[in-house]
Amino acid sequence: EDGIRDRSPSRGLGDVYKRQSQLEEKPVDAVLHIQAEDLVLDERIRQTLPSNWERWWKQFQPGGRVNVDVDLLQKSKGWELVGSVECVDASFLFQKFPYRVEHVQGMIHRQPDKMMLDLMGEGGQASVRVQAEVRDPGQGAPFDLHIQADNVRLDDDKLLTALPVMIRKNMESFHIQGRADVQWRVLRASRLAKVEQSGEIHLDRCSVRSEYFPYPLDNVTGTIIAERGKWEFRNISGLNDRGSVHATAFVTVSPQGSLVDLELSGVNVNLEPELRDAFTACLLYTSPSPRDGLLSRMPSSA
Repeated sequence: EDGIRDRSPSRGLGDVYKRQSQLEEKPVDAVLHIQAEDLVLDERIRQTLPSNWERWWKQFQPGGRVNVDVDLLQKSKGWELVGSVECVDASFLFQKFPYRVEHVQGMIHRQPDKMMLDLMGEGGQASVRVQAEVRDPGQGAPFDLHIQADNVRLDDDKLLTALPVMIRKNMESFHIQGRADVQWRVLRASRLAKVEQSGEIHLDRCSVRSEYFPYPLDNVTGTIIAERGKWEFRNISGLNDRGSVHATAFVTVSPQGSLVDLELSGVNVNLEPELRDAFTACLLYTSPSPRDGLLSRMPSSA
């Protein structure tokens, strides 16, 4: 074996050790072993990658600094990477959920048949944990991505922009302000399957003014559950002046519009014009909205 030590921080490679050896076993023709400390993930690194890895760079858009301990295996079909990457102070923007997470620490492990990652970082002012497994890495590979974020600002424009269009429109229609704890999942079960998103949002003393029932509430708590185009607003409680309001809602989102079932109950609620106007606006949603085409339905018990 021949080894080469390269200390070239000016090239963004940090402290790198490379070892290459010919192997007698097939189908691996050669191994290039790479160890790097404080490797800077920038455009110079991207330009050194094999062309068939370009999509991975675009998919995660990495930046920052990492430690690397990997083997590049030369096979008849091309180069294959196995090993691990330790994130020291990195950043990533996942193409399927384009919300950049910064100051990332944690591990990424790559095996021939899968890739796993467990990372902690910051998104906005929220702490974010990202866990994922990619099976048979390649074009259209199945993956299971879990995101847990605490103290998320729900009116963060960058976060809303990262959401799929239909989900974003649904979130914006409730005009939620404040913070929440979020668990989110992005899944492709097989290469032929569509990407699905689901999750839970735990509200922490937020303010809400829904377009479906525009009666403003403060100090709102409860849970929003999203799965396959359906949203459940569970155990929602809030205050309007001295009145206490409790709500349950089910929202089904489709390209044709949104179907809403909303149940309300209240204690010590003032019978004032604001409440009357909210009921009037609610009745308008029983037909297509001239503004955005949303369809809604109030239950007969409302």
